[in-house]
Amino acid sequence: MSVDFDLSEDQRHFQSAVEALLADLCTPQQLLTTFDTPAMDAATWQGLQALGVPGMMIPEAHGGLGLQALDAAVVAEVMGRFAAPAAFAEHVVGGAAIVEGGGEALRERWLPPLAAGKARITASFLEGGEAWAPDSWTVAAGPRISAVRPHVPWSDGMDLLLVGLAGGRLGVVEVDTPGVTVEPAAAFDPTHRLATVRLDNVPCTVLGGDLALAWRLFDLWSLLLAADAVGGAQRCLRETVAFVQERVQFGVPVGRFQAVKHQLAELALQIEPLAGLYWYAAHGWDNHLTDSAIAAARAKAHSSEVYANSVRRSIELHGGVGYTWEFGTHIWLRRSIFDRQFLGTPARHRARLAELSGW
Repeated sequence: MSVDFDLSEDQRHFQSAVEALLADLCTPQQLLTTFDTPAMDAATWQGLQALGVPGMMIPEAHGGLGLQALDAAVVAEVMGRFAAPAAFAEHVVGGAAIVEGGGEALRERWLPPLAAGKARITASFLEGGEAWAPDSWTVAAGPRISAVRPHVPWSDGMDLLLVGLAGGRLGVVEVDTPGVTVEPAAAFDPTHRLATVRLDNVPCTVLGGDLALAWRLFDLWSLLLAADAVGGAQRCLRETVAFVQERVQFGVPVGRFQAVKHQLAELALQIEPLAGLYWYAAHGWDNHLTDSAIAAARAKAHSSEVYANSVRRSIELHGGVGYTWEFGTHIWLRRSIFDRQFLGTPARHRARLAELSGW
């Protein structure tokens, strides 16, 4: 019996299609000129709609593609490679929550427009401080809820908000409901727009499922962030190799210097094995493996940390130009910090890994 540990041909083709789209839409120059407007978000989302990306994990019966977490994760890798400013991961997580925990009426009403990308959903797992984890949520589940949720990923046109509630429950709030106030928040990473969302006694549809479902969705979001980090780290390595082959000092390309070669080799050794971490985490999530949560925590912790360290090294190897606003390397620096901090730092995910492993 043979075992294939690589992506399928269909997954490679899907990656290539998304890469071709984003190569046109998300060049560093385009990203730099649209940081202060939502125009890039809308254009990217429209392109993803045409490929069916918003409905990747929504069943075909509801208009989606009926694919799995691994398929979504390989797209997230490409999104990270191009620092695409579309709220993709949170849409996937929100859709999965309705698929796995929503009642029939909720699924019939919202899954078809979510699959088509005509409706959009985001998610709020943070109450404040570092309270990301489902077992730290305190807002009581009920037909109406009140809360202030910071650092919610946001794009224009959001229709639904998935909210983490006490006991690991999950609720869905319609954004256009009276009592919902959205306040744009300053974001260190302009490719991830954030908002503070205030909920004042608003209607809430509490999903079925318990703490186990909340952790499952937490793991899904974690492995998608890990995939984003892998794509970003790969981009940094590729761009740095190309740059040192062109940059000349003392009459020769700096890529010929032994010290530079050693640094690039070290980067390659750290970055190239990363994809396997999120591949296995997504495979475990899809197949409900007993170690899927451990795999997701490991992928999020290690990939995001390597990404942040790698992009800093990349900036150093670019020399003085690496620190300029115009060059664009800082786009991936900012995104790496987002991937590292969002849903919890590497230290917190490693602590969960240790707990789940019984250490």
